Order: sequence, then C-alpha cells, then structure tokens
Amino acid sequence: YYGVHTFHAIEDPNNTYIDHIDCWGKFLSPQKVLLREVASSHAQYDEIEEVVDYFENIVNGYGEPWEIYRVYTPSNQPYTNSIILNNKVLVPITNSSWDDDALQSYQDAMPGYEVLGFTGSWESTDALHCRAKGIPDLEMLQIFHNPIDDQIDPQNFYNVESIIDDLSEYGLIDDELKVVWWIDEMDESEEITMSVWPQDIPDCYQADIPSQMSDVEIKYYISAIDLSGRVETLPIAGYFSFNAVGGVPVQDGDINMDESVNVLDVVL
Repeated sequence: YYGVHTFHAIEDPNNTYIDHIDCWGKFLSPQKVLLREVASSHAQYDEIEEVVDYFENIVNGYGEPWEIYRVYTPSNQPYTNSIILNNKVLVPITNSSWDDDALQSYQDAMPGYEVLGFTGSWESTDALHCRAKGIPDLEMLQIFHNPIDDQIDPQNFYNVESIIDDLSEYGLIDDELKVVWWIDEMDESEEITMSVWPQDIPDCYQADIPSQMSDVEIKYYISAIDLSGRVETLPIAGYFSFNAVGGVPVQDGDINMDESVNVLDVVL
C-alpha cells in the first residue's frame, strides 16, 4: 500500500507483553539507531545483543551500514521510549544514577539537538513515546539527504545531493536552497546556492563543497525556504560532518554530466 518492499520483523528481545520497538530501540534518523544495553547478567542480555548483531549486518535505506548507538538500561529504564519533536529530544528519566548517561547518549548521537529529560510515572514498557505523539505538518517542507561519508583520498570537491519537496506546492525559492559549510578554522560559515541536478530527477538539487588543502573535519547543513514561508534545515538541529583528506588530486579537470547514467565524470 505504501510502496515499501523491504520489511524487517524482529522478535521482541525484552520478552514482555508489548512488542513495541521503542521499548528497546529508537530510530534517530534514516542512518542512526539507538539500542538499549544491559549487563551480561541481565535475563535478556543475549536477546538484546542478538538484535544489535542483526542491525550490524543489515544496511539502511541508502545501502550503507547503520550507525548504532547504545543506552545503558540496567534496571529496565525506558530511555529508548523518547520523542523527537522538531529540534528537541524528549527523554523519559527515572531519577536513576544512569539518567545523565542516557541523556548524554542522545547528545552524542544527535549533536545540536536540545535533549530534555522528563520524570513521570514511567514503566519500562510504558513511557513518554507510548503516551504522546507529534503531529506532522501536512504541507511541510521536506529535505532528504544521505550524509557524506569520511573520505580516504583527496577529492576535487564534495558533492551534496538532496531532494527538496514542498508538500504545500507553493513552490521553492531557488536562491534560498543552500548548503552552509564550515571548518573550525574558519571565521564564519560559507553558503553555496544549490542547483538542479540532474534534470530528470524531480526535486533533486546539488552543490559542491570545495576541496581542502589539509586534513580537516567539514561541517555542513542544508537549508531551504518555500513560497508558503516555511523554512527548513537538515538536520533540523546541528549539522552533518565528515573528515576530508587534504590535497587536490586533479588540478585541471572538466566536470561533465553523463546523462545516460546520471553521474559526474571527471575528464582528465
């Protein structure tokens, strides 16, 4: 019905009455998943680690390995039963000595987001996400992007491809489709206006972050504005980052588009 053709069915590693994934795991993004962790003496240790092994051996929707984060729940704390709402992460806490570590796990996985802890009458299988739900904006401005991986060789540029879809159908403001990037050594960030790429993929835009002469960590995010007045960034808070290798492998090269395969070719 939804056009989804890949399904993953996982036995509940908690072995409880309610088979909800948020009782033991939380999808943080299309690339990241947070899984609970317990001591080896815990009754469900083997089952939980089997789930970890499972995610380590499958790929995400972009065909790449999942980024797996862990949160320690020695007394079955419901830390994975959280809500991600705009630029905030709302996490159930229990006045446990492990609360701060749990909040830090989210901060490590989602830099730039505001991570907030909330006490309540939580159960290990009934906490914040079980009791509240974010309501989507049906005319939202959506941005999809597979973050750039760490590099092992120098590159002429770092291509940022993104799908930007205005569900309001008011239209996008072309000059406001941007990649904002920086390195820590820069005084301020730089903006690059995105262009349509390639022509036969709807709503697809691209921009090139320039090569770097030394090994650095490049940080960036994508921003967009549509004619309805909606402003969106990806990620919603914080930034993406990757390690770039210094040097430029090709000093004089022409960048061409091979329309038959829709890829960039560097013509030496």
